[in-house]
Parts: sequence; structure tokens; C-alpha cells
Amino acid sequence: WYLLSQIPLAVALNQAQLWLRDSTKEELEEYIDNLPLAFYKKYVIKANFNKFNDSDKPFKSPFHWAAFCAIGQ
Repeated sequence: WYLLSQIPLAVALNQAQLWLRDSTKEELEEYIDNLPLAFYKKYVIKANFNKFNDSDKPFKSPFHWAAFCAIGQ
């Protein structure tokens, strides 16, 4: 998707990291609902979020997103 938006790879990666970090459980479930996946796959993915409240941010810890980096052009 970043190729279509014509933004540098490093900027696209940073935007993706910020989105993941800042997304609430409710927003992530809505995103998952819009993916072209079979119902049972969505169910399995969303089951991992059951322990969170709707306003919680499951991926707020850098543990989940900080390891990704972009090198080169």
C-alpha cells in the first residue's frame, strides 16, 4: 500500500508502527472484520483480544512493533 501512496518506505513503516501502537481493541476488531478472511479465521484472531476492554491498546508496548526497521531505499 505504501507504493501506491508514494511515501518513503521509512515513513510508511513509522505510520504502520504508530497505527499499531495507538489502535484500540475496538479499532483492531473493526479492521479485522474488514479483512478478506474466512469467518473462522477472524474469530480465532479476535479471540486473542477477549482479555482487553474496548478502549485498551493491545499493542501499545514497543515489544510488539519496535523490532521492525527499514534499511535502504
